Amino acid sequence: MLENNKEKLPLNSVLGIGKLLRDMRHLKGLTLAQVAKDTGIAEETVRRIECDQFEPKISTLETLSNFYRIDLIELISQRRPSDSLFSDAFISMVNRMINQQDFEGLRQFADEFLKTHKTSKHHQHVALSNFLYALKYIRFNPKNGQDDTIMVLESLLLDISPDYLSSTEGNYPLPLEVSCILVLSIVYRQNQNYDKAIALLTTTIQRILGMPYLNWRFSDYLTAAYFNLAYTYHSMNAHQKVIEVVDKCFSEERVVFNKKNMSYLLFRKGLAMYILNEPSSQALITTSLSLMTEDEQVSIKKIMQEQYGLSV
Repeated sequence: MLENNKEKLPLNSVLGIGKLLRDMRHLKGLTLAQVAKDTGIAEETVRRIECDQFEPKISTLETLSNFYRIDLIELISQRRPSDSLFSDAFISMVNRMINQQDFEGLRQFADEFLKTHKTSKHHQHVALSNFLYALKYIRFNPKNGQDDTIMVLESLLLDISPDYLSSTEGNYPLPLEVSCILVLSIVYRQNQNYDKAIALLTTTIQRILGMPYLNWRFSDYLTAAYFNLAYTYHSMNAHQKVIEVVDKCFSEERVVFNKKNMSYLLFRKGLAMYILNEPSSQALITTSLSLMTEDEQVSIKKIMQEQYGLSV
């Protein structure tokens, strides 16, 4: 909630849960009394929730989720304000472009976001704005030097989390913090600051693994951190380390892989094996390509042909 806003807004008035619940009840042809009887929730409580006059407990939302067969708790997380440090919409958009290294897209996204969202002196909004300004003016061009970019991102991380390089117990990372870390690791790699990139990513992996609960977002973060660590070792020509990092990632029981993450990891391992003349490398590369989109396949095949003389 913004500073100087003394009015406490009900959670569901922001998220629209009241109307959704009322619509679902009407679709089922149920009265408030019937919902109350079947769920054990007081009729007046159900009515107030539907009228956006009551902040339901998690246990109440869980009961209503089971009754209506819709995950209302997940719905809440997806409908956070877009300028929240935990916003799924914001974080997912930024992470997708970071993973694709779509730096022009990041700049455009940051520019549009800054134009359409009000600024605030609240600490989380200041951090968010600083991150967006860093993306807007960032220069992903190692030939011209990126010391200023590195300084901005490092300062931002220190502001968000002064102990971001510490893997001590309980130092759980914020979503925005990990997004910033992933960008910084890419800039480090492009500037051949490999030791810094490895230290940053290794610590981040340890911090994420230390969390008591990993949702899908942090599972993606973990995979992205492993991938960027493997990419860093590849840039150093430490190809055996690339294979070890990918294998370590695949051995993590807490990671849920999507098709895109798996394709990137398999490709990075397959390429390392090819450079090391291991016989099964082409089969692994072919498998990774089969998981990619057609455009990604065209781009990857071109790079393999031009840089490694490998035709798949």
